[in-house]
Amino acid sequence: AEARILLSLLPIPTSSKLIADEWSAGCELLISNSGSGQIYPNAE
Repeated sequence: AEARILLSLLPIPTSSKLIADEWSAGCELLISNSGSGQIYPNAE
């Protein structure tokens, strides 16, 4: 899902800061998920 979110951002003109924020938030989410051992179900 994370990869699809990043890919969906590519065609959209976006400021580099917003892209950095998205990457930062995504990395923090992945780290917190793997670190705590919790798995959150996708809504898909």
